[in-house]
Amino acid sequence: MPEENLVIHKIFDETASRFSQRVALQIKKDNQWTKVTYGGLKLSSLKVAAFLSKEGFGKGDFAALILENCPQWSMIYLGIVRAGLACVPLDPGLNPQEIKNLILDSGSRIIFCSHTVFMNKLKQTMQDNSTKFVILDNKEPQAGRLINFSDIENISCDNIIYPEVSSEDIASLIYTSGTTATAKGVLLTHKNIASDAKSIQKLNIYLSSDNILSILPLYHTYSFMVTLILPLLVGGKITHALSFKSQELTAVIHEAAVTILVGVPQLYLMLYKGIAERIKKIPFFLRPLFFPFIRVKLRSKLGSLRFLVSGGARLEPKVAGYLSRWLGVRLIEGYGLTETSPVVTLNPPKKIKFGSVGKPIPQVQIKILNPDSSGIGQVLIQGPNVMQGYFRRQDLTGEVIKEGWFYSGDLGYIDKEGYLYLTGREKDVIV
Repeated sequence: MPEENLVIHKIFDETASRFSQRVALQIKKDNQWTKVTYGGLKLSSLKVAAFLSKEGFGKGDFAALILENCPQWSMIYLGIVRAGLACVPLDPGLNPQEIKNLILDSGSRIIFCSHTVFMNKLKQTMQDNSTKFVILDNKEPQAGRLINFSDIENISCDNIIYPEVSSEDIASLIYTSGTTATAKGVLLTHKNIASDAKSIQKLNIYLSSDNILSILPLYHTYSFMVTLILPLLVGGKITHALSFKSQELTAVIHEAAVTILVGVPQLYLMLYKGIAERIKKIPFFLRPLFFPFIRVKLRSKLGSLRFLVSGGARLEPKVAGYLSRWLGVRLIEGYGLTETSPVVTLNPPKKIKFGSVGKPIPQVQIKILNPDSSGIGQVLIQGPNVMQGYFRRQDLTGEVIKEGWFYSGDLGYIDKEGYLYLTGREKDVIV
């Protein structure tokens, strides 16, 4: 694909033009479904971009996004990058001082947040700052530095000249620190993110008919890529879930006919334990008789699922194999880091190896640095998905990017078929 087309909102616009009336996002609240079409999502993002332009924001500026998963998250993100700004997604669960530090470090002069986050995390700590706030779910009239998101929905996009955004422009500034105290800002360009999505698309895992469950927080690059950008690239549907509780999760999957569940090992371990505990209650000698009925019951609740996707940490092979057998669906494990936008490897759906994080996705290369007698060494990564660098930290950037290769800090080996196996870490990194 020509590099000038590796711009996130341009790729989305192509999809929106083909599937204008198709549902892009949906969420169930108070027993009612709220649905947003591709055409509606594009219009909302245009209005956010128009608002930012009218407020004097543009290329080179940063906008913080501190919001729980919801359809507005996508509208705001696409609007921010469409206006030429870089988005700074932050965890709403951080404490007020942590949020303030990251906002000040990024230089964000405008913040999109929920009313809860504003009242509990921002109102006091940021009151002496000139930063503007766009607040969701707030019914009281606002003025000056405080703006209701609902007011943006009434903005006209007429006569707005949107900036020309290039593939090399920064799309996201994502703070990550592993287990260390000092946060590092990862600079990801439109090219980094769009090329990663395009490479995954070539594996034909996601189809336009798929319905992807969005339950992991979107401020993480893993869920951002696999439950937002990739589905929007192929024309799929995204269903936001509000609860990790197994009964509520199962109900949403069943009612919405979810076809792809993206999770982390903790989620799959929870499902694994839930099934195993049910089986333990059955007398040992009767289990062979009950196994077929248990499988049928599980499939009736989760019958729409085509794939389970795991990332973020190592998944125990026995858990992966167990769930695949009982649920009758393939579980695909992958590997990546925030610094690589994030996906580096995925298990091919037709030849999954439990215990391995798979093969490099198209356009991405990996190699092992100084392998020992067992073939184990540090995993190095090269590709268009590798970050531009750490924000204002050329010293740290130079430590991890050398001669075009990103030094992951992860240890592993590659088998004869090109599958990567991780064995540990040289240092603390975010996966």
